[in-house]
Amino acid sequence: MSLFELPKIMEKSNMNMKWFFNNQEWLISNFLDEFVAIDNEQLIDHSKNSKELLDKLKKNKQYTNSLLIQFVHGKNIKLM
Repeated sequence: MSLFELPKIMEKSNMNMKWFFNNQEWLISNFLDEFVAIDNEQLIDHSKNSKELLDKLKKNKQYTNSLLIQFVHGKNIKLM
């Protein structure tokens, strides 16, 4: 990764985080108490075990610099 790539990676990461917050109700309904992996503003995988999820993402070559991995719990969280 070069410094020139950083703004694009940051922008994609921010969009993934925004997607996570905008889709919390759906995520809570379907993936409660699981880790979810989000990239390009879509859910790409999920698991109850974070190491298992990371291993699966790496094996499938889905681990990217902008990837968001977040735990889904029963409370909606909003950024201030």
